[in-house]
Amino acid sequence: MPPRESIKGAPLDTLRRIGMDDKTRELMERRALFRAGDIARTFGERALFGTRRQAAMHEAGHAVAYVEIGESVRSVRIFRRNGEWAGFTNAGEHWEIGPHVSLDAHLQRAMVTLAGLMAEITEIGVPSVACAEEIEIALAMVESAAVSSKADTTELGAQLLLMTLETIKKRRPAMRRLAAVLQTERRVTGDRLNALLSEGGA
Repeated sequence: MPPRESIKGAPLDTLRRIGMDDKTRELMERRALFRAGDIARTFGERALFGTRRQAAMHEAGHAVAYVEIGESVRSVRIFRRNGEWAGFTNAGEHWEIGPHVSLDAHLQRAMVTLAGLMAEITEIGVPSVACAEEIEIALAMVESAAVSSKADTTELGAQLLLMTLETIKKRRPAMRRLAAVLQTERRVTGDRLNALLSEGGA
């Protein structure tokens, strides 16, 4: 099992943004610890410490997913903390989950949350253990969507994975452009960011 510090970072900000009560958040953090162990066992030592390349690709994945659902991306940054690389994508609005949120909105938000992990896996082959918390957030959204829409959780989970992979494939050129810039610059904003994320490219 990796140390707890290995999975702390920007995903916790997302947990706070989606209007989740403290008890639920604590439960998800505990489950994320076990999931982080699964990632470490599956992918080995390379998953234990987030590299700059992983952080760059991860945040680029989130950014293109936001674009896919029509939300603006204000900034993307990566940073080094305690010897590991992490990042944050500033985009979209305040998120909530629950029966008052539509099925499509749940799945879109879950797709954005999962896109960083899928970007790391498809482009690098190894996700960092920090992805564990985002997996828990995405699963919580799927479970909430299943309850509110009376749908099957497994089927919605499969739909979510397909949506995320299709988005990564569709927007791969923009994702790779942004990740490449983040390899040399820690923060991208404004018109330059919009140009990198556009279909035509910068």
